[in-house]
Amino acid sequence: MKKHATGLDDSVERCYCQAANAAAAELQLQAQLFENSAIISQSPPVIAFTCIGPIVKVWLAYQDKPGIFDVTPKQVGKLTHDYHL
Repeated sequence: MKKHATGLDDSVERCYCQAANAAAAELQLQAQLFENSAIISQSPPVIAFTCIGPIVKVWLAYQDKPGIFDVTPKQVGKLTHDYHL
């Protein structure tokens, strides 16, 4: 059986792709910035968050080796409580 994507599925996928792309772009900027640095030899990790409805994911992006980037999503939980300020 083939799964047909709905508009909501497309929007969720787009959100995740944007978070991953933004984190990877930041790593590339850091790599360029720290390229000739005597103080910092490796770029620090980049953390991005996505919140779609109650689903919260943390995206951890880091440079494994020079020129090799990894972006890993982790679902950290659901926002299920209402908070009133």
